[in-house]
Amino acid sequence: MFLQALGLTVAIETTVLWGLTRRFLPSGTPPSTSRVLACGILCSSATLPYLWFVLPAWVQDRHVLMAIGEPAVTLAEAGILALALPARPARALALSFGCNLISFLMGLVVMR
Repeated sequence: MFLQALGLTVAIETTVLWGLTRRFLPSGTPPSTSRVLACGILCSSATLPYLWFVLPAWVQDRHVLMAIGEPAVTLAEAGILALALPARPARALALSFGCNLISFLMGLVVMR
């Protein structure tokens, strides 16, 4: 199940990231498609194992897990995006939030 979740997360978040970078990053020098794809894959691959395997070792309640894990993942991915795209911290946080929100909502629909 983890590999399916990872594949779905990478596909969703990378697609959303690509669209958001084209729309909201300064038009003078948008990052290349390959850089955006690499950032999307890196963000999801670096943070999803944390949500699935690391945090559950300390937090058993699913609601608490999501309340702690999703903001932590959003912040971590914002840091990666700020460094790798590059993007200003506030913009990187907005990109990360958008990617994670859409991914989370689509995950709820798919998992039903």
